[in-house]
Amino acid sequence: MDKSTQRKNISARFSEAFDREAASKRIFDFAISERAFSEARNVYIFLSTTKEPDTDPVIEFAVEHGKNVFCPKVDGERMSFHPYRPGEFSRGAFGIREPLSDLSAPPPDVVFVPLVAFDERMNRLGHGKGYYDRFLADTDVPKLGLAFSFQMLPKVASDDNDVPLDAVITESAIYRK
Repeated sequence: MDKSTQRKNISARFSEAFDREAASKRIFDFAISERAFSEARNVYIFLSTTKEPDTDPVIEFAVEHGKNVFCPKVDGERMSFHPYRPGEFSRGAFGIREPLSDLSAPPPDVVFVPLVAFDERMNRLGHGKGYYDRFLADTDVPKLGLAFSFQMLPKVASDDNDVPLDAVITESAIYRK
């Protein structure tokens, strides 16, 4: 099955009734217990949409525990990370919240990555623009996907430029390489 078909199949699953809030809470519990997160000083994390686990609680927890949090901003073909400031967002590319800050970020200690689907080998199917794959190709820190368990597929279509994750955290388990 090609990437486009896999994206459509996963998207259809979101129309089925499920409790995003409860699932996101369980994902939060797993995420904050991850060693890579607890040891991190600089946390790179995406600002979630309604079709992704809610990342706001992870961000708030990180800030409350003295971590530096950085969120992505898209500019053309490039994605960069900038300091998180509560309430200081605009709608950027694709209608996704982005930080207003243009300050640069220090290197990450951990990166939380959005995804459309994943498989047991930690292959990640993204939204199709390649922003995270380009960014992750030059990043040698733990790469943790956040997803709902129904986003797991037997095999994700992947290319040579796709960067596998180190783990994917869902509401039911943490999957690792």
